[in-house]
Amino acid sequence: MSLNKCRFIGVVFMLTIFLITGVAGAQTQRILLVGDSWTALMWDYRSFQTALSDSGLSQFEENGNIVRSGSRAVEWAQQSWLDDITTELTNNPTIDIVHLSMGGNDILAAPSQYDTAMETIFDDIDTVVNHILSIRPDIRCAISGYDYILDAGGLHPQLQRFAEEAVDRTSVNPRFFYI
Repeated sequence: MSLNKCRFIGVVFMLTIFLITGVAGAQTQRILLVGDSWTALMWDYRSFQTALSDSGLSQFEENGNIVRSGSRAVEWAQQSWLDDITTELTNNPTIDIVHLSMGGNDILAAPSQYDTAMETIFDDIDTVVNHILSIRPDIRCAISGYDYILDAGGLHPQLQRFAEEAVDRTSVNPRFFYI
């Protein structure tokens, strides 16, 4: 999927959420970024801010204080990292969307045991989402998929399967979305 298409899908998701939840004041933090290097890159390059500004929503901004390059879902499910999420949500009550990017590094670390690892990865992601919703039941969580060209043969097959599974798993939770 191209960057522009991903950006478009993300903006449509965010616009929908903003229209549903109402519009807040100037420079209001609405999106908490949680996850690995893909989220860190979104934060570093201010991808969400650019997409919001391009859509006429520059009064909203993202918070990337706790992104961690190279992190894995198993680490985010640990209490100390969950505590960091709690702190950000508590200190920033206007945040009503948590954007997750996690699981990819876990998959890449265990390619030969993908099927076994996938259940554990999604258990860890569920731990994170359930923790977020236990703090703020009205919040919306979104997980993004990502991929890259593995070699001349095409895209990374385990990351594609992970994305397909993420779509299925988010469909059963009305507060959890796949982008």
